Amino acid sequence: MFGFNRHYLVKIDALQFELPDICPVCSEVADSQGEIVAISQHDRRRMTRVSSTSMAYGRSAFGRRKPGERTTPVIRRYAIPTCKKHAYSPSKSSRRRGVLGIVGGVATMLTLVVGSIIAFNFYDGNIIPLNWYILFIFAVALMTGSFVALGPNALDRAISVYEIMPSAGVVILKIKNKEYRDEILRLNPMKSQPVRKIRTSTF
Repeated sequence: MFGFNRHYLVKIDALQFELPDICPVCSEVADSQGEIVAISQHDRRRMTRVSSTSMAYGRSAFGRRKPGERTTPVIRRYAIPTCKKHAYSPSKSSRRRGVLGIVGGVATMLTLVVGSIIAFNFYDGNIIPLNWYILFIFAVALMTGSFVALGPNALDRAISVYEIMPSAGVVILKIKNKEYRDEILRLNPMKSQPVRKIRTSTF
């Protein structure tokens, strides 16, 4: 079912700002630390073009540039106070996504194979053992669960970087919890300001 999650944008100093000592996901007292990665939308679009260009021509689009244009994307990492349960990091997420990608791929192949066997036998009027239906349902569930889990983790959904502007020295944070947003504004009175509210679609 489709719905909408309301998020809040805060423009803040990109190099130095203070975050609340509570977990942005569950609001428990922070006793650990997670991490989020920031990359500008401009660089994100360029990196998207890189993959298609690399596949087509066998070289990176970052290698071709206009005079004065930087060749590497600006990527920054921000430490986020969290509880131990939600202390996600890019390295852990990469390993997790790799495993889930493999599981999802295997489950997809299994779904196609088992689905084809059931379909052909059904077309030929053969009796199909119940085990084949159980295996098909299991494969579909595993495939669906794997690809859903490949989405953003709980920390990324609670707080992420909407945009980073290196030339202006600011970063725009996208925050789900209004109280957490308000606390950031309170802790950084001279370095932050609310931008606007946005709605992002979700399942």
